[in-house]
Amino acid sequence: MINLAARDFFGTESTATAAVVSALFIATIFQPLRAGIEAWVNKRFFPDNINLSKEFIEFTPEVRSVIGLKDLLPVLAAKTAELLGVQHAAILLADQKGSFRRARAHPTASASTGKFKPDKAVHAELAKGRAVSKGNQQGLWVPLYLKRLHKHDVIGILDIGPRKNKTGFSSDDKKALSNLGVEIGTSIYTAQLRAKKS
Repeated sequence: MINLAARDFFGTESTATAAVVSALFIATIFQPLRAGIEAWVNKRFFPDNINLSKEFIEFTPEVRSVIGLKDLLPVLAAKTAELLGVQHAAILLADQKGSFRRARAHPTASASTGKFKPDKAVHAELAKGRAVSKGNQQGLWVPLYLKRLHKHDVIGILDIGPRKNKTGFSSDDKKALSNLGVEIGTSIYTAQLRAKKS
């Protein structure tokens, strides 16, 4: 119907123009509708969205300049597990071979992986700074990275287990965790640099 109205307005010879106009019209209407529905679903089914960056005092420049890696990692793992209500959380740091090895987990005897080598598709998503679902509400891999213009330097992964209340992670959770990844990555990188100097 929109296509017919556009064709009447532009004439029968410009059907391509009519198709483009009708597609733009539909996109203009449905994009805000989609965003509104997604926001409602997130609020209704995932009410525990938290501003994670504000919850971590460890990311303030004053604390970042003095806290060591040995003290930083257990706090990050424990606080992440507590705030998200997940069964376990672990920090995996990058090695020279393109794999990630567990540096700290909470609880200590958790089900998180000891070593993880992402396939090309997962690695590409992590390099874009995006959290990757483990599938079937099993948790997320969140990149810990230094922000670059196109491809980020992934220095570690936050391995997050499934939620205790079985709700899974909303798109807002994934965005917040991806933003948190740059804060954690910067803090870890700063601590690693300081450890090399001493």
